[in-house]
Amino acid sequence: MSQRTLTVTQLRQLRKPTYRVPLHASPDGAALAVSVMRDEPGAEVSDAQGFTPSGLPGEAVGSRVLVVNTATGAVEEPFSAARTSWGGQWSPDGTMLVAYVQQQQEPPGLGIWHRDTGAVRQLPVPVRPFFGFEVPRWTPDSRSVIVKLTAASSVAAQQKAAPAAPDGPSPIRVFSFDPEPPEPPESPPARPAMIEVPAPLPGWADGYRCDLAQVLVHTGDVTVLASDWSLTGWEVAPDGHAVAVLRYTAADPTKQQFYYDLTTVPLDGSSPTVLARRFPQSYGIKCSWSPDSRSLAYVSEGRGQPGRLWVVPADGSGEPTDLAAGEDLQLAGEEEVPRWSADSERLYCLAKGGYWECTADGSSRRWIAAGTEDERQQLLRWVQSPWGSLCWQPGNRTLLQLARHTQTGHLLLTTLNLESGHTEVLAELAKAPADGYHGKEVSPDGSTAYLLLQAAEHPTELWQFRDGFRAAQRLASFNPALDETALGTSRLVTWRGADGTQQEGTLLLPPQYVEGQPLPTIVEVYGGREGSRYQHVFAGSEAMVPGQFLASRGFAVFYPSMPLERHDPQRRRDPLRKLPGLVLPAINRLIDLGIADPQRLGVMGNSYGSYCTLALLTQTDRFRAAVVSAVYANLTSVYGALSDDGHSRWLGWCESGQARLGGSLWEQRDAYIENSPLFYLDRVTTPLLLASGTVFAEEPAQAGEVFSALRRLGKRVELRLYEGEDHAPGLWSEPSHRDFAERVVQWFDTYLKGAGD
Repeated sequence: MSQRTLTVTQLRQLRKPTYRVPLHASPDGAALAVSVMRDEPGAEVSDAQGFTPSGLPGEAVGSRVLVVNTATGAVEEPFSAARTSWGGQWSPDGTMLVAYVQQQQEPPGLGIWHRDTGAVRQLPVPVRPFFGFEVPRWTPDSRSVIVKLTAASSVAAQQKAAPAAPDGPSPIRVFSFDPEPPEPPESPPARPAMIEVPAPLPGWADGYRCDLAQVLVHTGDVTVLASDWSLTGWEVAPDGHAVAVLRYTAADPTKQQFYYDLTTVPLDGSSPTVLARRFPQSYGIKCSWSPDSRSLAYVSEGRGQPGRLWVVPADGSGEPTDLAAGEDLQLAGEEEVPRWSADSERLYCLAKGGYWECTADGSSRRWIAAGTEDERQQLLRWVQSPWGSLCWQPGNRTLLQLARHTQTGHLLLTTLNLESGHTEVLAELAKAPADGYHGKEVSPDGSTAYLLLQAAEHPTELWQFRDGFRAAQRLASFNPALDETALGTSRLVTWRGADGTQQEGTLLLPPQYVEGQPLPTIVEVYGGREGSRYQHVFAGSEAMVPGQFLASRGFAVFYPSMPLERHDPQRRRDPLRKLPGLVLPAINRLIDLGIADPQRLGVMGNSYGSYCTLALLTQTDRFRAAVVSAVYANLTSVYGALSDDGHSRWLGWCESGQARLGGSLWEQRDAYIENSPLFYLDRVTTPLLLASGTVFAEEPAQAGEVFSALRRLGKRVELRLYEGEDHAPGLWSEPSHRDFAERVVQWFDTYLKGAGD
């Protein structure tokens, strides 16, 4: 095995699964559609709503659809002539593969690959998917797909907002709020030309906005089913008569909570029917049709609200039935839908530590614990096909599930008997599932499972489990050249926190590390994170700089678990003061193990991790250098930050989100000040490198406050602003990310290895 120093360019150009895009097995089980991506030099940069100028969602930039032969592992690219492709889905009859396809810099449309001839047809319909899981949905007859198109109203708004002529009046953007608006005057006064800005839904509502449409694949004819709706989830009924839509209709900004209406849209042109109104979800995708198409199940779960399961007649003839009977089901998986039995009589839901089995009429409910006889097994998720409403049970009343061995950190593939609760381990691997919930699929005959798995020393690969799911085999590697490169290795580290509880974290060590050799160590912090989950994650956290990039340069990289409670309305939280007790005992453990050099410690963090880093620097001088990006330091000013489109999205983040302050600025004035690192920067002794993109105005503004303060205080500080870049350096264009990563290494080299000693 050769040794080389990895570059950001090399790491970014590795192929990895396109985020959140599901696998899809062909109906005959002979092929698997997989979307993979890598960075492309000169690629378009996404805007604040997540789209490139040509209308490509940022998560899909650099993506390609691959078709993997499940018998041989051979890979072909059906849309090889396209610049971008993602979201491949097989037609129910198995003759076609539909995908989102972009030609050059044109807006993305639909591509149809004919499996028997290999011919590709392009349908130039203006698709508008936002998330990776928003793939085209086939109707059961294989004649059409249901997709999101760019809303006609959005096109009109863009035309209306065209820049004024050079000699005309400058446009004025107006944001207005009046809880009791007065009657409009009969003749409004004359005023300059302006762009009216409507009161928007918070979150990514503008990115969700679309026209939902049915597209005939053989002709390209389009029928608009719903105009100017905001949605991310839609499901075609098994009998093909309608589409179920979770429409984003309301929000509570102070709780960062979105609300949805469950609506059926008939495909015969008749009017939509609202079945349930204003219930909370995260992404608005957790609903499913019963196999007989007579009922719909959906989930309601929000901040401070119980997780509940509901069933409602699809024809609107009755009210929703609460299968939880008001109890909090503690549902798990933001993207895991309720699953039905084949006879449409029972429902199954993934929950924390197990599953719920409910009768669809609400007459009974049963809790099924996962792995009850072995507490060393931590349930991660069940193995189900990403799409479809059926609860797949491979065998007599069994579920296939993924678990984590809490002592070794290894991934376990197990079966759970729904009657006895007995768990059997089928396979154990030193790996972890790929990011996102959709990296799993089962063959149509139920004999084989497919998982996207990664390891600390290898990026994600496609694995196949056959022969009763005991025989694990790598089916396809998307980066075989990396097999010849020496990479860092990871291990779990345990310690006792300041409160006496045992905690775990992941330590990434340089290639050929010699035991007992103290290393310069960089700690990446993020409050609320479970650091142990990075043990088998390639490159560690990639929000800032990939861990393998730093490890190849001789640094140890540590990701500690940092448990923080969510907001409790009855008690005021004090997160800033708690952070040293979450991090310093972990560092002491690394020093005791002879791994971390106490004189060469660095710390870094992105977003909430930047807040945690700054909070630590105001309370300890243990670190010799620090780096932060997407900076948040002054909760009193970020609270009221207004985005370009009129959102006040930081109200909820401060009151009930990560800031954990439990109230408004006026209700918790002292807490906002006491938990803002800005007001304690006079205590900082650590040289600090700040970085920020400029897409979100509040981030460079916060970074500027910190830079100005430290400069005024005479502290060593540097600020780097990256024009047009997004929230996290890992999402930046390759030149910006490369510049940032190289400066990070220089910064840590100077203060942990070199002249800064």
